[in-house]
Amino acid sequence: MNTLKYKKQYRRRLPHIQPPGATFFITFRLAGSIPSEVWKELRERLDLIYSELAEESADEQASVLERERLWFQEYEEHLHSMRDGPFWLKDERIAALVAGAFHHLAGDRYRLDAFCVMPNHAHVVLMPFPTTEAGKAACLNNQLVKDREGNLGYLVKDEHGERQFVAVTFHSLASIMHSIKRHTALEANRLLGRSGAFWQDESYDHYTRDHEEWLRTIGYVLNNPVKAGIVKEWQEWRWNWRSEETVGQVSNLPHSFLRMKP
Repeated sequence: MNTLKYKKQYRRRLPHIQPPGATFFITFRLAGSIPSEVWKELRERLDLIYSELAEESADEQASVLERERLWFQEYEEHLHSMRDGPFWLKDERIAALVAGAFHHLAGDRYRLDAFCVMPNHAHVVLMPFPTTEAGKAACLNNQLVKDREGNLGYLVKDEHGERQFVAVTFHSLASIMHSIKRHTALEANRLLGRSGAFWQDESYDHYTRDHEEWLRTIGYVLNNPVKAGIVKEWQEWRWNWRSEETVGQVSNLPHSFLRMKP
């Protein structure tokens, strides 16, 4: 069974939800950046939150999403407060490697909105593309529509001039993150002259519910070095990046954490 194929919902050690066509906030960290006993407790609590999220009605999901927000705030505070390392991403060669990996697959497998490479973790905001060129073109041109079953796709005319619905499949987050983490881990270990696990084997992801949350999320990513006390202004951090499409839309004011909406 191919564990990297697209699935709307799946779990490994963490639960993951990937609605087709959604934009995602993803956080991944270095192996050993949080003590194993702390991570075990955090992981179990997130699992419970996601179980409740799946069971609640749309009107009741706000309180569960608030719990997820608080969970993520605690998770990242652990990352910011670690003093014993590892901090391999402080090495400019490694930070540049990760930044380059984000750009390498952008435009092919996903739309890249923003990223931030921190000393022991990284954040990225991206939207996976459909797996075919025709599907990707329809996505980029805002031509995706839903059929009666709610599947996303695009319309084409057949030889009789009748419109036909063509369903699309999106690149999975699992395959995207596997490509990014595998390449950067191999090359980073080579540059550092080490072996063994480089990244924690699973990432945290959250899909943005609306345009407002998308803007807040990008603001949060850019201001992460400010929140961590590394710089005073987000523009000072070399390993921040955002797409041209976000310029003028995202506030420059610091965001202390995500505010998630159902």
